[in-house]
Amino acid sequence: MKLRILFVFSLLFSCSCLAEDAKEVDGNRLLEYCTSAVQFMDDGSFSSGTQSSQSTWCIGYVTGVIDTLDLMHKLSDKKEGQKKYPCLAGITSRQAVRVIVKYLRENPEKLQERAVTLSLAAFERAFPCK
Repeated sequence: MKLRILFVFSLLFSCSCLAEDAKEVDGNRLLEYCTSAVQFMDDGSFSSGTQSSQSTWCIGYVTGVIDTLDLMHKLSDKKEGQKKYPCLAGITSRQAVRVIVKYLRENPEKLQERAVTLSLAAFERAFPCK
């Protein structure tokens, strides 16, 4: 019984830490982490364990954003007959990471904004629906 309580407490604590970390993600962190991912894609190796963790985080984050936006695009198409979200069908995570890094480098004045807002802006610019 004590082991179950300890397990549940540990799980809840770890989830709250992840949630705390997630709400602090802005363009600065997204650029730093996704730059690590681009360096890995170009070089095929990591210079440190930190770079490996950052790259993995970035690719996971960007994949989640792509999946969410793709779903929202499909749902908005069915409901309203118009597309309000970027057309991301067929985009790879690697391509998406490069699109985001390019957008962030071209718009340094926006780096204090939330990562998800900046990701959406990058995709809207790169993949507008026609």
